[in-house]
Amino acid sequence: MPKYIQHDDEIILIPQHISRIGIYTCQFILINAYITYLNKYYVQGLLDFVLYTTSIIHWRKIKHSGIERKIDVCVLLVTFTHATYTSFLLPRFYTLLWIYSLLGGTSIFYLNEKLFYYQVIKKGEDKKEPYHYFSLEYTRPNTLERELAYYRSVITHGISLHVFLSLISVYCIINNPL
Repeated sequence: MPKYIQHDDEIILIPQHISRIGIYTCQFILINAYITYLNKYYVQGLLDFVLYTTSIIHWRKIKHSGIERKIDVCVLLVTFTHATYTSFLLPRFYTLLWIYSLLGGTSIFYLNEKLFYYQVIKKGEDKKEPYHYFSLEYTRPNTLERELAYYRSVITHGISLHVFLSLISVYCIINNPL
């Protein structure tokens, strides 16, 4: 039986060898900050850099509860609010592109969090049904199913938020330099 690390940890919510994926995808936020700043959107570039910093701190050790996540969420809300404001200064196409992308990313985030809640947090009955990647079934710690639930959650979050929204932001900024 393989050794699963940090599945039963009282402090760590997602094992660090898996949350490291989130650190890698955060590099897209840094690229976004750099390109935004180069295109003279200085406030947005600075906010993106602060978001990158808080995200790295959060993703290096995701805890069940902690100040890191709260700070990251606050910075995220300020950054996305300013980005949305900035999008209204751009031609209508880019405003709509940003708004729809943000709504899509937020929807995926919500569904991903729900799946994580049912697969990892909410203890349910111990069923012997086969694991499905997008199921609402609880996964027991120290099993392949739990490990896959962690991977699904982190990869989905990283691609839909860190990568996708950063690329959309860069596209809008590059096509509308100040």
